[in-house]
Amino acid sequence: MSLRDQLTARITQHAQDVVEAAQQQILDDLDEVVPVDTGELRDSRSVEYRDGTRSSGFMVTYTAPQGVWTDLGTSPHEIHGNPFLAFDWGGERVIVRSVQHPGNQGTFWWTNIMNLDWWRLTLEHAARNVG
Repeated sequence: MSLRDQLTARITQHAQDVVEAAQQQILDDLDEVVPVDTGELRDSRSVEYRDGTRSSGFMVTYTAPQGVWTDLGTSPHEIHGNPFLAFDWGGERVIVRSVQHPGNQGTFWWTNIMNLDWWRLTLEHAARNVG
């Protein structure tokens, strides 16, 4: 193998290591901020790597529906039962056909991490700290 080929291989490997370290940091950051009540949202995370390799790029998704609600929030809305809703409230069992939900403020747990600025900073940090 020529010196040029050796250098190219080392640079390519280093770039792959940097990208993989940044990807892992993003996943670790998401693990720290994902809202956990029942664990359903946290456990619904999937990671897909473009072209099947970690260094080719990745996509992170959470399939539980509360992901978008907790990230972006919701406006007030009515929740309908099928045909009833049953829940505990104030120590008593309540059964109703519908309730008016007041909405909730978003926490932006996903939006704050999965953006180009965060990726750039994470990639720069990995580049400075990978072998």
